[in-house]
Amino acid sequence: MNSAARPASANAEDIRRSELAKIHLAAAQLRLDEETYRAFLARVTGKRSAAQLDAAERRRVLDEFARCGFKSTPGKGAERARIADG
Repeated sequence: MNSAARPASANAEDIRRSELAKIHLAAAQLRLDEETYRAFLARVTGKRSAAQLDAAERRRVLDEFARCGFKSTPGKGAERARIADG
């Protein structure tokens, strides 16, 4: 595998994982049970599994969760960067 091609692919996968984690965090924060969560995904995207969502669909789900009251918090890396900046 070309090492120059790997970072872009790895970056896309990192973004996907981050967005999926946010989706699951939002569902937990909004206290959605499994069936309600899957119905929410189906209403927004037509799919019942977050793993099946493309980037645009993940964005729509996150936007809808925000509209419903989800408050995303910065990750640990953001906190370290803020402390380092002083």
